[in-house]
Amino acid sequence: WRLSGLFRSVVLQSRPVAHASDVRIVTARADAGQPYAGGTWTCGVTVETTGACDVRLVLADAQGNVVARAQGTNAQLRVPSPRLWSAEDPYLYTLSVELRAPSGDVLERLPFRVGFREVALLGGRICVNGQPVLFKGVNRHEIDPDEGYFVTRERMVEDIRLMKRHNINAVRTSHYPNDPAFYDLCDEYGLYVLDEANLESNGFGASAVDTFLYNPTIHPRSYGTKGSFARSPLVDPRFRESALARVTGMVRRDRNHPSIVIWSHGNENNVKSDFFRACREAVYALDATRVFSCSDDHRASDFIPGYYPQLEHLRDYAPDAAKTLLLVEYSHAMGNSSGDLAETWNAMRANPSIQGGFIWDFVDQGLRRCGPNGAFFAYGGDFGDTPNDDNFNCNGIFQADRTPSPQAAEVKYAHRDVLVTAADAPAGRFRLFNDAFFVNLDRYEMIWEYAENGVVKETGGPRREAVAPRTALSVQLPPRPRKADALQTWTFVFRLAEATPWAPKGFECAREQVALLPEAPVELPPSGPLLLPDFKTFRPSFFRAPPDNDRGWNMAAACRFWRTFDDPATLKVTRRGKGAHVALSLDARGKGLPVVPRVGFSFRLPRTFVRAALALQTRRHRRGARRPNGPGAGTAARRGCGRDKRGPPVWHRAISLRNHSDAIYSTPLHGHSSTDRFDTDRWCTPTDGVFCNKIMKNTRDLRILCRFSVCNV
Repeated sequence: WRLSGLFRSVVLQSRPVAHASDVRIVTARADAGQPYAGGTWTCGVTVETTGACDVRLVLADAQGNVVARAQGTNAQLRVPSPRLWSAEDPYLYTLSVELRAPSGDVLERLPFRVGFREVALLGGRICVNGQPVLFKGVNRHEIDPDEGYFVTRERMVEDIRLMKRHNINAVRTSHYPNDPAFYDLCDEYGLYVLDEANLESNGFGASAVDTFLYNPTIHPRSYGTKGSFARSPLVDPRFRESALARVTGMVRRDRNHPSIVIWSHGNENNVKSDFFRACREAVYALDATRVFSCSDDHRASDFIPGYYPQLEHLRDYAPDAAKTLLLVEYSHAMGNSSGDLAETWNAMRANPSIQGGFIWDFVDQGLRRCGPNGAFFAYGGDFGDTPNDDNFNCNGIFQADRTPSPQAAEVKYAHRDVLVTAADAPAGRFRLFNDAFFVNLDRYEMIWEYAENGVVKETGGPRREAVAPRTALSVQLPPRPRKADALQTWTFVFRLAEATPWAPKGFECAREQVALLPEAPVELPPSGPLLLPDFKTFRPSFFRAPPDNDRGWNMAAACRFWRTFDDPATLKVTRRGKGAHVALSLDARGKGLPVVPRVGFSFRLPRTFVRAALALQTRRHRRGARRPNGPGAGTAARRGCGRDKRGPPVWHRAISLRNHSDAIYSTPLHGHSSTDRFDTDRWCTPTDGVFCNKIMKNTRDLRILCRFSVCNV
């Protein structure tokens, strides 16, 4: 939106002639070789004053107990075994900076919140207090449906509570420094912050003016000749210092906040320039206690800031890469989208060189407007504004009024910090893994239930399991023998054992379900009654409705071929108790086909099927080996194009359908968009598998084997 006015409060403040012009706070271990927890830490305080005065420093814990005192403008307060700050346990101390005149009168007293924590690069990984944390983040714009760019403190609190309740632990201030109050709240509630300066110049393109402005003698390393980006403020000598001041001003203002762990020079600038290295040096001259992000020049960045990778790129990123990969933008949540998010996180958790990312973005930027039919959320063009970007500013996992979109539930599940897997489900043995880095799993109460075909047979809990961070625990439940004709499920729910500032006691933070399909099928008899779907109605489907994101690459036109594709497919059916197992194979090699948006089936389910349990598996054939991505990928590993490789079989979703009538179902194997959802009882993944959001780029060698199970349960 192009909105004008004052979006933040303007304050005139009267202060004594002798006052603190700047206060710098740095926490660190007293000895870099000591453990993070249990050792002595220091709180370094530097105070710049404008006149003669004495400086007294008092540090107190959250209960008001004084833990350290000091005097002077440059002091080190030593604190033995402080409680450390993290997004999981955001414990804060209070530092009082008191200035006194030579007469002893108090000139001013300034309070600061202090969190003891260290941010460092260890082995190329971004570490907080020595741990390579996962950033389960979102991008957030400052926007309110009624106030525009003016965001009240109450709205900020609402946003942060929504983030915490949906297992979001990080936020990127896209693409400008936020209201100072927001950082105070991130310190208090516990969010890792990527603080971003207001620099974005990708709108500068080539023109005849570029050649006139570009001066290679001033900036010989800048990318600029005829048709360059020389008008960019990062290159143009008239604006270069002003551009740098935007970054250094942000650092000076915000550097005392423990929640900020990453500095960013800005968003997309799309220009090659020595500005980025100069920016990095200027930032580190002011604050060397955090890492630096630069998406325009990875040489100047402490990590690789990724944008919207395909899942295969995440799988192929070198596990021993010299620089960690952190997705500063991914999973563009415009419209009906953010599919395959759980698969994305399976890939990121499996690779130690990937540390999560920031979903684009947190909330729709719609503005509430009253029309003839009532109020609605307006976007580009709804005010008669031209030009506009249509609904491109509505990319949130929450709607403009903070109502959760369907994507929000998927985000909460993908970001969960407790993972449950089956060691031996029929024997009742399961494995709980604490995905947190600093807090114990006993902060949750676990409740479980066992069901057959959706009917609950047994429940248990609540119980609290003590599982240390990044460790696993085996739990024993009553054994349940494998059933030949039933879908067996174990559902685990984890609720807060105690109230927190962002949710009450009993709030559900995570849930997981382990499912076992009916036992292996036997061959169908040649005759006899068969209560099965009409397999003549089974048809492979390679197209899906294009959601908003697909407009960016004109998917509807580019993939028009697949809407009517009807090549013969081989179908084999075997009995599975009251149901059947279906294997469909399709060979479409050598036809020069376009990208496949989706692979799935459509079929008709008779009324006699009250429920149907589905499981889907694919195997694909493609030409060319996967190419490793990122720093550390060896040259030898990139060779091998031209070899035939067949991807591993991948089990996708196990689904239980309610059948309301003689209905037709479209069952996707996968597809990036969430348009593939339909009326289901449950979703789960029997085994891990990751496919790229566009299933095949080289579709000249398309060969698919799909296995499909259906059971009348």
